[in-house]
Amino acid sequence: MVKDFKLNEAVASSGDRRAMETRDHSNGVSPKNHRSRGNFLMQVLVILCLCGVVGCTKDSNNSKKWVLINGVKWATCNVGSSGVFAATPESAGFYYKWDELANPDPSPSGYRVPTKEELESLLNEAYVTHTEMTQNGVNGWQFTDKQTGGSIFLPVAGYRDPADGTLDGVGRFGNYWSCTQQDVNRAWYLDLPWESRGTGPWVISSRKTMGFSVRPVAE
Repeated sequence: MVKDFKLNEAVASSGDRRAMETRDHSNGVSPKNHRSRGNFLMQVLVILCLCGVVGCTKDSNNSKKWVLINGVKWATCNVGSSGVFAATPESAGFYYKWDELANPDPSPSGYRVPTKEELESLLNEAYVTHTEMTQNGVNGWQFTDKQTGGSIFLPVAGYRDPADGTLDGVGRFGNYWSCTQQDVNRAWYLDLPWESRGTGPWVISSRKTMGFSVRPVAE
């Protein structure tokens, strides 16, 4: 399971640190050795993050690690509420109507809604492989850069019906908006049917009133 590690929450207050050092010293462990072991564990955690073994930390802008796939920097999680990432790569995030994607863009700082061409770049089989898979119990598609091996997981999170606001197609359909409109009523999106049997994925158009997921790209 991908986890977020907030390193600032792992640092105790100065009073707590002094109390910890006192207890360690009374048990025959010097404060210096305690700090050395702490620094070593911190270095191990950073290495694991960089290697993708554990989830990466959020920075001050709530940004998460992005992955370069076919020249595009893809976020590892969907957009949640405006300006915030969803909790994990498997999380659906929020469902946005197309007209809600501008003024302002709901993506976290440093990210934006992808263009139609950027969505299509995920389907270029010369550079990217795409595979249906279940990750941590969630159905979705994995897209992997053939050169670097970097990959992202897009859950098939369903959609929000504009007629009555109900959520439909969870685990069966994935729908990801682009910022590119087809005409006044329709816009382009990435369609990810589960168990597609050769009928997807693809980039097609839909009514702008549909509530779809957003996977942003780094600027």
